[in-house]
Amino acid sequence: MTTQLYLVPLPDAQATQPPSQGVSSRVAIAGLLEEGGISTENIATQDVDLQIRGQFRLGEFSHKLKRELESLGESTYTAVPLYDEDKTNLGDDRGYYELASVDVNPAHKSTRQAYEYTVGLKKKGTRESEWTAVKTNSEDIGTGLATGSTGLIGVPSDDLKERWYSTASGSEVATPTQTVSAEFGDVDLFDPTESSFDDPTLVFEQPYSAEGNVDVRVWDDLGEDKFASLSDGDGGTVEVTQWVHAFHTGFEFDGAPIVDNGLLRLRFDESAGTVEAWEWDEGSSAWTSIALTLGDWALFDADLESLGPASVEAYLEFEDTTDGSLSACRLSVQRGLDRAVVRNPQNDTIPSGLETALSPLASDQTTDQQPSQTLLPRGDLK
Repeated sequence: MTTQLYLVPLPDAQATQPPSQGVSSRVAIAGLLEEGGISTENIATQDVDLQIRGQFRLGEFSHKLKRELESLGESTYTAVPLYDEDKTNLGDDRGYYELASVDVNPAHKSTRQAYEYTVGLKKKGTRESEWTAVKTNSEDIGTGLATGSTGLIGVPSDDLKERWYSTASGSEVATPTQTVSAEFGDVDLFDPTESSFDDPTLVFEQPYSAEGNVDVRVWDDLGEDKFASLSDGDGGTVEVTQWVHAFHTGFEFDGAPIVDNGLLRLRFDESAGTVEAWEWDEGSSAWTSIALTLGDWALFDADLESLGPASVEAYLEFEDTTDGSLSACRLSVQRGLDRAVVRNPQNDTIPSGLETALSPLASDQTTDQQPSQTLLPRGDLK
């Protein structure tokens, strides 16, 4: 049994099932999970409604979970789900929370194999009190790459009761234009121009267990392959995720940052001056390389400016190795899109040669919907 705080697993002491490669990235492996588990306490203070205490005793993977929990605590995510899939551990404490405090310390001074943590949470609501909402703010894309159609926004196909909403005009039913299959689930794509409102908000509800499945993620690849094979304790092996989730812009990467929405994966390697790209092949259930040749352009700096479930935005600078000059672009990987949205930097344009170099990974859409996800009180729609 494992409690989830968004994409960070809080394994229970009784967990014995090997993890999958899937959304939860669980590392509660038989033979590795010596002890641990969580306890929850409702606290009547001004800043904290619920406190979770527990231990990570997962060998080398304890440090991975430490970094992920601390990063989530430093993030700008204002409402993340806390739930357990079998619904027996948390009871009425399931819901959406803001992380008020995160404290993780070694269980023993001489090892990084075990950690004790305390998380203070402020409740934001439940599925019964809140809608999940994706706001849009459409802007034209003024690059030579913008030769296609209006931008779409993606939400998990597990969503229910979708509607467009505007504070001034109310709500109306929303219908997806298509569905795409990402690595860990399907994504419904919606066209905001089909709404009668300008820059509408798409509201919906979804199961807690669907939270995060198809969201945009940032990884620290640690300079390693994503999966490591470990013994399952029964004579077999199981593959577990060793990359580390990053949730805030100040995260210190030990390897290269990777942005991944389950359809498109980008790796920014400043030391090598390269950008690598892959796309998800549904037929083979595998990632395949996107041919990308930067030519005279070398990645100079990759700055992740904002991280969120619907979009991750980066500011990229490239050096023209023929003359040493620098040029920049704004890039976002958005949920449900199989290519990145590439836009001009503020008060400047992307050189045509750099546009050509980036075109294999870039969307041809003419508008950027700039999706951002939040919660919306159900009372606002009444």
